[in-house]
Amino acid sequence: MQHILLKIGEENYLVRVDKVEKILEEAEITPVPQAPSFVDGVINYEGTIVVVGNPLQLKYKKGNWYILIEHKKDRWVLRADEVGSLINFEEKDMGSLPNFFPDEDAPFFKGILNKEDQVYLVLDIDYLFEYLKKGE
Repeated sequence: MQHILLKIGEENYLVRVDKVEKILEEAEITPVPQAPSFVDGVINYEGTIVVVGNPLQLKYKKGNWYILIEHKKDRWVLRADEVGSLINFEEKDMGSLPNFFPDEDAPFFKGILNKEDQVYLVLDIDYLFEYLKKGE
């Protein structure tokens, strides 16, 4: 299965390509007063207001890449410092998250991938969207 690499801070994250609608290099984020802490703001994408979410409270260096994710006709934007190459792997190639991984963050990930001396955290977009919808 193909995943796209998102670099956020010093970490490598993978998102399934079929969940990515578009990657934007520029977008103007408008803050939303009294929004939940996991909302960075909103962007206007082709006349539609889309929420920019950060449910894991990740620390960006620049956060200047915007990944438009679609899930069951809902859209959210995730930010990244860099967008990298496509990485192919099967689910069976993933390992479990380490024991020291925070319990509250674990559901956001399908697992961990160690490939070619790099470690990647594989995002669970289904869980991510369910979490974001609960907070709306």
